[in-house]
Amino acid sequence: MFSIERLYNSACSYAANSIRIQPIFMSIIFDHYKTLKKLDEQEKSRQLKLDDIKPIN
Repeated sequence: MFSIERLYNSACSYAANSIRIQPIFMSIIFDHYKTLKKLDEQEKSRQLKLDDIKPIN
């Protein structure tokens, strides 16, 4: 779980808060957000392709 999020930890660690776990949580949340956005775009693209298919009568 921490392999990709570790990339964002250094950026989040410079936050003004002194709580150490907060940057870790923020980097995990940010990575999950990016993944969800990517999945959403894929789903919209798939939906557009399905809408273009005309049914056979």
